[in-house]
Order: sequence, then structure tokens, then C-alpha cells
Amino acid sequence: MAEALGRFAAPSATECALIQESILQMVTDISQLDSEIERVEKLLEKLRHNRTALQAHRARYQNLLNPTRRLPVEILGGEIFILHQKLSLGDRSLSVVPAQICRHWRDVALATSGLWDFLKIRYPEKHMGADLVMIQAWLERSGGLPLRIELGNLGGPNFDYDKEDEQYEQTEKLSISKLMIEHTHRWKIFKLAVTRPLVSFLEDVSGDLPMLRVLRIDGHADTFLLPDLLKSFREASALRILSITGHICASLPGLLVPWAHLTTCALVKGRYTCNDAHYVLNQAVGLRFFTMSTISIAPPPDSPPLPPIHSNLLRSLDVVIMAGQDSHILFNLLTLPALSKLRVFDHRPNGVPEYLTPLITRSGCSLKNAILGTQGPAFTHHALADLFRVTPKLSQLKLQFCGAFGMDNTLMDLLIHDPEHAAGSCCLLPRLRSLESSIHSDFSYEKYAEFLASRCQASVCDTDGIKLAQLRTATLLPWDSHTASGRRAHKLPQETFNSFLAMRDGGLDLSVSEGGERLTLEEYFEPGEEEDDTTESESEESGESDEESESE
Repeated sequence: MAEALGRFAAPSATECALIQESILQMVTDISQLDSEIERVEKLLEKLRHNRTALQAHRARYQNLLNPTRRLPVEILGGEIFILHQKLSLGDRSLSVVPAQICRHWRDVALATSGLWDFLKIRYPEKHMGADLVMIQAWLERSGGLPLRIELGNLGGPNFDYDKEDEQYEQTEKLSISKLMIEHTHRWKIFKLAVTRPLVSFLEDVSGDLPMLRVLRIDGHADTFLLPDLLKSFREASALRILSITGHICASLPGLLVPWAHLTTCALVKGRYTCNDAHYVLNQAVGLRFFTMSTISIAPPPDSPPLPPIHSNLLRSLDVVIMAGQDSHILFNLLTLPALSKLRVFDHRPNGVPEYLTPLITRSGCSLKNAILGTQGPAFTHHALADLFRVTPKLSQLKLQFCGAFGMDNTLMDLLIHDPEHAAGSCCLLPRLRSLESSIHSDFSYEKYAEFLASRCQASVCDTDGIKLAQLRTATLLPWDSHTASGRRAHKLPQETFNSFLAMRDGGLDLSVSEGGERLTLEEYFEPGEEEDDTTESESEESGESDEESESE
């Protein structure tokens, strides 16, 4: 057959018979091989299955030797489980995750009271029957630990139930409220978004609040007053932090809380007056941090003058002035030697806080952080320069909106470090490390780049012998549409843009923040020559004309 396969001629009759016989034999052999292959593959599949099962079995045995099985219950529950919960930002639902791993972990989790001391219950919830059982279990598992409780939609729109929900209000809501009230002696942090159905809850709170350290009350969008309902908190001797949002009392003297014990107080969105602010600062003698949004109302002509306030403890003052004419009355009464952080934002159309420099001078404080903003008349560079001269230790500065108008070439010359300068003519704010400033019509990118270049490295002013801190962060806040050059805010020369890039690449954190979004220099700026702006402006105007023609 080898000879027949080697030539192209047709096989003879004898050869054809041999070929047919060979083909039949080959078919038989192939069939036998297929059967053997199938048998071997089934054997391999079974062997692989057995191997996988044995590996899993070995892993279970190996797990018996895992070091975590030998961890003391105090470490597993009191450290690892608690840390896991803290890293999850206090999400209550994650308390149950360790209990779902194995029987041992479940037992440890259920016995770890610290996993169950935080309850966050949102209203409205119209199907809370099942939650009622879980809340009861949560409270039992927390043992006798101090409780952190959040009721309602904190930080969001509150909700009042309508008449269709009366049955719900009288059953599930009241049952949950009753559970909370039974444990007032364990409240440590209590936060409540008040809705009308929850007013009765406040009425039922007893004065047994020995552990309460943090109290937050979010008022409703509609005005309703609650001072009498908060009288139970006046005996909370451990209360240190008070936060109230909304108008819950006609005047703060009617709010019965232990003012003298407070170290932190925030009162916002409540139509508070400067007299209210004076009352808090006068009563809360131990206050360290104070935040308030206020309106300025002049006292009646026949009212006695307010006494001055001297606080050696207040370190942070944050005041937003919404309306009125006489906010200076409050600031002129304050002497705050320990003040290190000051934020003042004035929404009034004529609000130029000229009282800030006298406040700092009178207090003799070492201000390190200042946030200043106005919506009305601009801060002049003279006003800012006077402020900078009395705050030599200022390390963080933010100037917003009209509060940044004084940041012009004249003022930046006083900030720029020039080795050849005359004594006292520059190097204001020698400790400055962070600067945020709004872009406005008197703001020059070229002068700003010169200032950054002179302060982005630590140095010493040879003339005055002052050590200059290294400026580490610089943020531009787009606000006005044009800069001092007359160009649009996102336009600047290529050379200036390259200077910005070089300083950023050299280690300065230089960026743009627009609408709360951080932008890189490349994302915001469009470098180029001024004549390019004219071409672009003409093309935009042409496009607008075309659109108008099409619409006609």
C-alpha cells in the first residue's frame, strides 16, 4: 500500500479491496480510541472533582488553625468589630455584618455592647412595625452603655404627617418614642429633626439626662416655637455641645439649657439677633467654639446698653450676618484674647465689617485662620492691609466675593517678599501657608504669580529678620467674569500659565475651585494672547447672530 500511496495512478481491483479493508479497520480503531478517551476524560473529571473537594476540606481544617480563632473575645469584639463599625462611618446596619460570618462571631457580636449603642431612625417610615422589634433588640444588646441616637431626617427636608397618618402617629411612632424615652438616662449624643408628630415626644422627655453631652435639634421649615419643650434639657449637667437649626424660640433667654456648661454652640437659620448672640456669649462662659447666623436689629432707644464681654476661652467665632445695620454693636463689645479662628460673612448690601481690625487689636489675639466674605461693598486694600498688619501669625486665609476686592496689585506688593525692600514695606502675613481668594475685576494673574513665586519657598526677610513660612496651598475661586487685564477670568497669557504650572509641579498645591468642584489649572484656564480673545469673541457674536436669524 505504501507504493500505491506514493503514485497518482488509479489503484487496481486487488488494491481497491485492500484499501476498503484498511479503511474499515481504521474506523474500528478510531471508535476504540474515542471510547478510551471518553473513559479517561471521565476519570480526569472525577479526579479533578475529588481534588477540589479535598482542597476545600483541607481549607476548612486549615481554618481551624487560623490565628483569629485564638483571639480573645475582648480583642475580636471590643477592638476589631468596633473598629470595623467606625470605619464604616457609623452605619448602624453594619453592626450586624460580623454576626453573619459564623456562629462564634455571631455570639461575640451579640455580646459586644459597643456595636449596638448607635441608633439611627428616620422619619417618615410608614412600615416600622418590624423595626420596632429590632430597635428593642438593639437597645437590649447595647447593655448599659451610653447611647448615640438620631431621630428624623437630619440635614434634609423635614416632613409632617397628614391626617391619613394619625393612626400611625398614635401607634408605631409613639411606641418607638416610648422606647427612646425609657433610656434617657443613657443618652450621650441625641440628634432630633423635629416634626409636629414628634413634638409630643419632646414633651415626654424627662430631666433624667446625666450622660447627655451632645444635643442637636433641627427645627421645621415652618416656624413653631419649642422653648417649653426643651426645658427638660436644662438639668443636663454633662451637656457640652449644642446645635440648633431653625426658629424654635422667640428669643434665646427663653431657651432653658445649661449655657454655662457649653463648650460648643451652633445656632443657624433661626432669625437670631445680635442681642441673642450677646446673650449666648454672656451666659456660656466656658464656650470655645461659637457659630451663629444673625440679623442686626438695633436695640430700642430706651434700652440699657449691653455690657462688654471678655472671654479668655473662645477660640473660634463664626458669624453670618443676614440683614440689619448694627452688627458692629456686638463686635465692639467683644474682647477675645484666645481667638484663633474667625469667619465672618456679611450678606448685607452695605456690610463692610470695619469692626474686625479693632476687635483683633483690642483682643490681642493670635489669629491663625480667617474666612472673610461680603456681598455688598468691597473690602478696600487699605482695610485688608490694616487687618493683615494686626494678624502676623495668620496661616490660613480665605477671601470670598467682595471680601477679596482689596486683593489688588497694591496689596499684593505688600505680600510679596522682595529681598531689596525697605523696612516695613512688604512681607505682610509672614506665616501664611494657605490662601484662597475670589477672582475679581482688580485681580491680576501676573501679580499673583509674582506673589506665589516669592512665597512658595520658606525664607527669611533680611530687612526685618522675619522668618517667612512656605506657602503650600493656593486656590482661586472664580466669581467675577473679568480680571484686571480686562480679559475673561479663564484667559491669561501663556507665560503666566507656564509660571503657574512650574510652581504647581514644584510642590505648590495650586488649583481652582468652582462651584465646590476642584479643577486643575489645565481644566480651567485657556492660555493665549489677548488678540485671540477678540477673535473668539467675534466668532461667538457671529454665532449668536446666526441663531437669531434662524429663529426669525
